[in-house]
Amino acid sequence: MTTQAIYTAVVSGDDVVGGLLGAGFNGEIHRPGDAQYDVLRQSVVPTFDSRPLVVAEAQSRSDVQAAVRAAAQYGVPLAVQATGHGTRVPADGGILLMTSQMTSVLVDPQRKIAKVGPGTRWVAASAGSPASTGSRPTA
Repeated sequence: MTTQAIYTAVVSGDDVVGGLLGAGFNGEIHRPGDAQYDVLRQSVVPTFDSRPLVVAEAQSRSDVQAAVRAAAQYGVPLAVQATGHGTRVPADGGILLMTSQMTSVLVDPQRKIAKVGPGTRWVAASAGSPASTGSRPTA
């Protein structure tokens, strides 16, 4: 009988921060103990208490791509929180990616299309539109 040892690497917040920066992440990165960490990781669901290694605030599509690459490189979970609803996927031991700063709204009335950033709240996206805002226009 042969026994095979299984080695699981322990990934630290420093590793993930280095991976984010190395992949070209330009947004702010928050770790446990930082002033904004606890505020940013909160979900609207009070029983949901995710504990990511880092909270990364994306400013662009390239930041989102960098976060995906870093999560894959270190084999850690990646959860995305876009606006006010919060995430429903745990990011324990991984990266919580915030897209709330990505709030562009580009409208092409001639083609009747709009391109809306992932952090845009519905009230901003629907300005001047007859579209319904649902029950939470600030989400």
